[in-house]
Amino acid sequence: MALTWPAGLVVAGHQAMDVKYDRGTGHGARAWREFPCGKPANDEEDTMATHDSDDIDPAVAPSGTGCVECLQAGQWWLHLRRCARCGHVGCCDTSPNQHATAHFHQTGHPVITSFEPGEDWFYDYRSGATFNGPTLRAPHMHPLDQPVPGPAGQVPRNWMELLNE
Repeated sequence: MALTWPAGLVVAGHQAMDVKYDRGTGHGARAWREFPCGKPANDEEDTMATHDSDDIDPAVAPSGTGCVECLQAGQWWLHLRRCARCGHVGCCDTSPNQHATAHFHQTGHPVITSFEPGEDWFYDYRSGATFNGPTLRAPHMHPLDQPVPGPAGQVPRNWMELLNE
């Protein structure tokens, strides 16, 4: 099973989160995920978007280095997202549990940012817009030695087959 990357994405710089996974079907089946799990590096960002000051709190620290709910349940994630309002770290929509989006539905906190190395985009669930946001309190990403998917020791061998499309 090989990972393949669509044209227009920056992989080495960890800016790309939209990935195509070759699931080894022999038929070239692919899964393609768009926001809130990632964005093509060449997408134009909505830099004119305005957001209520209650949507983002730059002073709040992230809740930890991994998805809060996955860690509590002994589960795993593909990529991490951070709530810009309260700092909750949850897993992306391609991950089996989709805790970042669940957090939005439970709390109404509409803005997330990537918690992946090399990414600095923000996303508003209400409008579907990406935008450049303020610098949030560090850390801005999970530890570099944390594997993707993660956490270490929790990821099943067939993880690619378990991703949401």
